[in-house]
Order: sequence, then C-alpha cells, then structure tokens
Amino acid sequence: MESRVESFRFDHTNPKIIMSSNIAAFEKIIGISMELLGLAITIIECLFSHKNKSLTNMFSMTLFIVFLFIMGGWMIYMSYKRIQNIIKFRDYVAILQNDESGSIKRLSSLKNESYSDTLSNLRYFVDIGFFHNVVIDESSATIQFPERIRKYSSNGYVTVTCNGCKATKLLPKGTVVRCEFCGNILCTKEEN
Repeated sequence: MESRVESFRFDHTNPKIIMSSNIAAFEKIIGISMELLGLAITIIECLFSHKNKSLTNMFSMTLFIVFLFIMGGWMIYMSYKRIQNIIKFRDYVAILQNDESGSIKRLSSLKNESYSDTLSNLRYFVDIGFFHNVVIDESSATIQFPERIRKYSSNGYVTVTCNGCKATKLLPKGTVVRCEFCGNILCTKEEN
C-alpha cells in the first residue's frame, strides 16, 4: 500500500496553479517569438543573402534557424501540456468535490481514462503541489481528504456551502475550518 500526503487547494489563488499558468504563458510567448524569429531570419536569408557566402556561414545560419524552430516548437508544446494539466486537475477536482467516497476507479471511469493513468495523474498532481493534504490509498483505490475523514452523526452537524467554490461540507456545530478545496473559511457558529 502506498500513501501520499500532500496539500490541496482548488481555486485561482493556489500558488502552484498560478505559477504553472504564468510559466505556460511565458513558454508560449517565448516559443512563438522563437518561431517568428526563425521565420524572419529564413525570409531575410532567402531574399537578401549574398551569393558569395561561405559554406560555413550558410551551415551555421541553417543550424541556428533549425534550433529556433525546434526550441520554439518545444516551448509551445510544453505550454500546451502545462495548460492541459491545469484543466485536467480542475476536472478531477470538480468530480471529487461531489464524490465523498474518493474512488479513483470512479474518477477514471468518469474521465474515460485507465485506472493506471488516473492514478499516475493524481500522483503527478500531488508531486507538483496542486493537491494538498490528500492521501492516495492504492489498497482501497481511493483518494482521501483527511478533513473528510470524520465521524458522521445525525445531530450536532451542519451542512455548510463554501462561498468560494460552492462545495458542500458536513461540519460539527460551532466549528471554523478552511475549505479543503479552495481554502476559504467555513463557519458553523451562529451569528448573533
């Protein structure tokens, strides 16, 4: 049995998601710039090249242009992958918010992924810091949120809806906790 404990927040204030989004935007801008620079150099070389250039100059310029195209394409691809991971993470969270069982098998079937792919993605999201305070329990095929692990009781508990992410949570009366999805304060104390 392998368990991982890390932390989890789901909103636009999660520093890891903000950083990942910013890196993706930077990668995309740099990648497009490199592609455009490679294209501009290619056009300039074709239109205005001197016929008496040495073979070494032509070869080095060609290598530089190829380098720009390859690196620009790679940067754009990495930006795309980073954005896809953020989207996938948010999809997982939307499903997990409504599934108290935290079943990885159910999550994988709802996402039309194999169990191993879903498990791998969950581990990746824990490793890069998107998820906080979660336990991935492979023996029971669940992802557990320690704040959800509690004794249920018919009296003394109140259902609270988070103002930030609209997740619902059953809490003991008179408690103040942070939402496990977005970090907003949830309060069950009665206001006077």
